Amino acid sequence: MDWLFIALIALSFGSFLNLIIYRIPKNKSIITPRSFCPNCNHKIAWYYNIPILSWIYLKGKCAYCNKPISKQYPLIEIISTFLVLIVYYKYGWSIQTIYISSVFLLILALATIDFYFKAVPDSINLLALSVAILFNQDIIQSLNDALIMMGVFAMLRFYTSYFFKKETLGEGDIILIGTIGAVLGVELSLFTIFLSSIIALPFAYFEKYDSNQEAQGVPYIPFLGISFMITQIFNYQIQLYIERLYG
Repeated sequence: MDWLFIALIALSFGSFLNLIIYRIPKNKSIITPRSFCPNCNHKIAWYYNIPILSWIYLKGKCAYCNKPISKQYPLIEIISTFLVLIVYYKYGWSIQTIYISSVFLLILALATIDFYFKAVPDSINLLALSVAILFNQDIIQSLNDALIMMGVFAMLRFYTSYFFKKETLGEGDIILIGTIGAVLGVELSLFTIFLSSIIALPFAYFEKYDSNQEAQGVPYIPFLGISFMITQIFNYQIQLYIERLYG
């Protein structure tokens, strides 16, 4: 029953994430108006707004205009539930579960917005950083690690941007790196950034040499987010591997 309860809460938060993902890049309020169809603007009845189930029942179409509803909606709800359940499996009923789940969901929203809009809203990014620092068990150490990571990569950004004559790392990326530092500490954060580069490499290569489309640049936040979640979930095993590797 605990798993079911956690899953239902996570589904609800996943549904709210969809609202955030849609409205914040458009500078719309996340409070009012209530949920509506982006195609016909008809307000959605509560029974058509049940996470996953309503989308399946409506066969992925609006009940009022019959236009397709993006698969993003059930997908974000499923991913949110999956992430929260993994965190719950690792930490059980604890403050740590709420803490890590909150950061995960905020980064999921950031990654999705960056993927679709090539934008990183400061409102979500700074909220994730604040949660990562203020709700950590050791706030001072968390703040210290966040500042180290942000400082190092801000400096790196200035140098690389100067030498390559183009922006190499966005401000949004640096804030997220601070969030990662606040949660994981410096050592695991560096591993996270290394892992994100490895994961992003084939996508960047494909985008660069894809003759069918004009180069748009690969959004980096999704890769940072994925790598952060992997590192956090397997932090003990990764830390052990690093210690064995370097003695």
